[in-house]
Amino acid sequence: MIVVTIAAPAAAQQSEKAELAAYRLTSDKLDRYAAANRSLAQVMKDHKNDPDAAKSENDGDSISGAVRHLDKIAPAAAAIRSAGLTTREYVMTGFAILSSAMVVEFKRNGTIKEYPDTVNKANAEFVEQNYDKIKAIMAILPDASK
Repeated sequence: MIVVTIAAPAAAQQSEKAELAAYRLTSDKLDRYAAANRSLAQVMKDHKNDPDAAKSENDGDSISGAVRHLDKIAPAAAAIRSAGLTTREYVMTGFAILSSAMVVEFKRNGTIKEYPDTVNKANAEFVEQNYDKIKAIMAILPDASK
């Protein structure tokens, strides 16, 4: 069975934190990310009972580690590339969505009134504006493991 996971960016190296802070989500990136998740979901279903399909251990919770992990799983890397993304772009998009989604959720439930300065506000606003679409996209992969 192929299991694709992307850890939250909390422990990313300093240079990766800067790279993530400068990364901007766009509608085009989100559409490609959705297509990659649909392709990955199919790969996961196709290899559900194949223990040899994913012999790669996750290389930690850094961006580079997640990229190395995905690159070691040929069907997953091919699925991502078929959507027009590199594995690094896929991981960056996922990390940007996840890091923004947390603060968006805090704002939606009233825990915070405004986004803190430590957050990429453009990405948080993008996630807020596309909240339902992103929620549906993020649900694609968990459903594939069933």
